[in-house]
Amino acid sequence: MARKSIEMDGYYKDKKIIEMNNGHIIDLSLFSKTHIPSIPYGTKVEVIIKYEEIDLLNGTNGIVWSTYSSSQADTIKNALFVQNIFAEITKTILVNEMLYCVFIASKEDIGKAIDFIWKEENGMRLKPDWHYRRNEKNESFNKWTNVY
Repeated sequence: MARKSIEMDGYYKDKKIIEMNNGHIIDLSLFSKTHIPSIPYGTKVEVIIKYEEIDLLNGTNGIVWSTYSSSQADTIKNALFVQNIFAEITKTILVNEMLYCVFIASKEDIGKAIDFIWKEENGMRLKPDWHYRRNEKNESFNKWTNVY
C-alpha cells in the first residue's frame, strides 16, 4: 500500500483552536484527551494527515475497480466482456461496507481494463464511488450508462 500525506497550514487562534488557511477550524481537543501544550496565539501550525492508500483501482492483485454497487460491478464486467476482457466479481468488506471488486485474472488484460474503465478518453471514464459524498450516486457511472 502506498503511504501518502496531506499537508495544510494555519495558525493557532485560541485555546485549542487552529484556523487553517482555507478557513476551516480544527479543535485540538478532538484529537487528544491528554494535555495539549500551551501554544502562543498566532503561531504558525502545520497539520499533516498520513494514510496508507488501499489500492482498489490500479490492478494490484488483479483488482481494477471497486464499487459499493453490485449492479455497477456487473455492468462493468459485462462492458469488459464486450472488449474481450474477462473479469470476475469478488467481494470484500472495508470498514463495515461491502465492496464489489472487478478482478482480472489475465495479467496482460489488467492494463487494458484499467484504461477502458477510467483512463482512456474513449472508455467509460468512471470516477470511483469515494470521489462522491457518502451515499451519493456515482454520477460518472450514471452518465456512462445513460449515454451508451
